Amino acid sequence: MRVFVLGSILLLAACGRDAASDPTAQAKTEPQATELRDAVKAPLDKARAAEQLLERSTDATDKALEDVDG
Repeated sequence: MRVFVLGSILLLAACGRDAASDPTAQAKTEPQATELRDAVKAPLDKARAAEQLLERSTDATDKALEDVDG
């Protein structure tokens, strides 16, 4: 009976092991996280660049209008 109880406890302990504590599982998910981060970041960077371009264009237009008005 003791062997059965001890075996059951060991089996439950092995099944309850967290996958996040396994370094090989973390290494497998890391490239996916990097790909996802890059997929989200690329359009945001493009939008920021477009925003900066629009701001510079607006500033240049404002400056040209001020120069014309004198």
